[in-house]
Amino acid sequence: MKSASSSAKRSPTSPKATKTEVAAATVATATASTLVSAETLRGAITPALTARIQAEADAATKGKAPSELAMPFAKYLAEAHGLAATIAKYWRSPDPKKYPALSRFSRRLPESTSAEIVHLIDLVQGSRDKARLLVAVADPVALERAKFVYRELRAAAEFDADDGVEDVKDHELAVLKKSHEAEPGSLAELAAAIASFSAHASAHKASFETIPDFDTALIGEAASLVDALRLRKTNTDTSAGKAAQARDIYLALLDRRLASARKVFRYAYRAYPEVAREATSAYERDRRRAARKLDDAEGDEPSLPGRLPPTPEDESLIDDATGDE
Repeated sequence: MKSASSSAKRSPTSPKATKTEVAAATVATATASTLVSAETLRGAITPALTARIQAEADAATKGKAPSELAMPFAKYLAEAHGLAATIAKYWRSPDPKKYPALSRFSRRLPESTSAEIVHLIDLVQGSRDKARLLVAVADPVALERAKFVYRELRAAAEFDADDGVEDVKDHELAVLKKSHEAEPGSLAELAAAIASFSAHASAHKASFETIPDFDTALIGEAASLVDALRLRKTNTDTSAGKAAQARDIYLALLDRRLASARKVFRYAYRAYPEVAREATSAYERDRRRAARKLDDAEGDEPSLPGRLPPTPEDESLIDDATGDE
């Protein structure tokens, strides 16, 4: 018979239990009813795991910038946290009689995936903070001048077109106003707006020359201002640049794990859509739902002949089957 002392050595509550044993026991207990917290998952981050991920990052050649994400950055990381907890929740099924355990797919989805996701989130956030030193800035004087020139060009175009005659200038102005906001939200948008309105003014220069108080020299100045905005100065601090590269690499590794986990979930729980849904992106589901409502409201696209509209159950399956990768 095995002694009580030897059993105690292997017990997760024993002082001699390893960090991995304690973390595994904690995760198993927590998954019995609720999602696992990020702090609990961090307990399963071992030196071997961090070394493995760093080696993978060092060997990576392609990253993924935050601007390439299909959703806001903060929302993306929040959903990544949620997916890590969901993997841990179903690794050892909270109700084996009702749902099968995810662990049966361990060859495709290792048990360490939850901890890897949380560790990569930490790496992405840390490198992103350092990368924020890499900021593109425009010369304040040139920026103020560019805003002034844009306002003048836009006001002159509106005045020139408002002559009581419906002609090509009215159509061009309508397109310009639809394409460019009165107050552009970024340097790139401001540069594009100035370029478009200066081209319009140049095409109708003879008419613009008759506008009182309008300085036609602004049309020529616009080109140099567009260049100043587009070729703006950038802080090229090397540490910030390296941090940005590291952020993109870590984000690519994280994105790959999220996509893989969602693929496994969709297949593993294809007979349990309520479970498979927990691993999908809530942001993407809401976006698709809003798009469908917009299509229904506009009614521009006729239904295919002989095809019935989807039922609520069909829409649920569509949500779970479409890609969140």
